[in-house]
Amino acid sequence: MEEYDLIIVGAGIIGCAAAATFGKQGRKVLLIERDLSEPDRIVGELLQPGGIIALEKLGLEGCLENIDSIPCHGYCVVKEGQYVHIPYPDRDDGQPGRGRSFHHGRFIMNLRKAAAAVSKELSNMLILDFSVTIYEGTANEVIVCPITERAIGVSCTQKGGYEEIRNVSLSVIWSAVSHPLDLFIRLIGMIHESRLWAIM
Repeated sequence: MEEYDLIIVGAGIIGCAAAATFGKQGRKVLLIERDLSEPDRIVGELLQPGGIIALEKLGLEGCLENIDSIPCHGYCVVKEGQYVHIPYPDRDDGQPGRGRSFHHGRFIMNLRKAAAAVSKELSNMLILDFSVTIYEGTANEVIVCPITERAIGVSCTQKGGYEEIRNVSLSVIWSAVSHPLDLFIRLIGMIHESRLWAIM
């Protein structure tokens, strides 16, 4: 049975960024996502300057490229035909603050590619035991040890079958509070400890 250092449920913005970051740190990560097709919701993104800086710190700023993102330099307030430009403050390095506007789905797909690319990067460095595995399936429940009451894994339904994934040193990041399992996590509370619980 495959074991992982970290299991992340939800390959959205937070899930993908976390998977890529933890993978680069040398952890074996499983990223579970119900549907890996490009999200096609009627929603845009306006990433504020702080978000740009966060992506840079994580080494994921490349995810903003080739998705027709548009630079944004601040806000414009309009009243009775008069315009007032409110620019973003400068960054700490003295560069002008800027945001980026883009289609949500394209950004998500780039983040997923970045997470998947971690395995290739580590393989090129001859670090073969650590990787990010992206698994298309539905997370059903958190597996709890009946003796220690510690979260030790996640059971999932994959297309065409049922699989149980366990890890004795599991950390779980939940990146979708609207997921039905959010209720399960609230019910079991914090007594079922792993290294990390995060509701985002």
